[in-house]
Amino acid sequence: MKRVFLAEDDLDIANWIRKQINTLENINLIGFNYKIEGTYDMILQESPDIVILDLRFPDGNGIDILKKIRKENKDMKVIIFTMNAQAKNYSLRNGADYFFDKSTETEKFMQKLSELSKN
Repeated sequence: MKRVFLAEDDLDIANWIRKQINTLENINLIGFNYKIEGTYDMILQESPDIVILDLRFPDGNGIDILKKIRKENKDMKVIIFTMNAQAKNYSLRNGADYFFDKSTETEKFMQKLSELSKN
């Protein structure tokens, strides 16, 4: 069973992702935060297999969380799911495993999540 942590400040999108995760086998949402504050500590505590991370938060930037994850855990998969398509190369250079644009790549995002749930 793959364990997923979600960091997303838009509650409508977070609820959509939760519903999508519930349709998949072998995957379980184990944690959620809607702000940067406390997210890294929650990720350390829960030790998920996969982190779904937005980049823009009212109180900070998801890249900071990504960099901290990569310092500590090389094996954790990090999926950036954001509206900021210009941040793709920067995100991948800083350790994201996958990057999807919320406005155009929701289907690709779900395909990757489904794929990861089977590995």
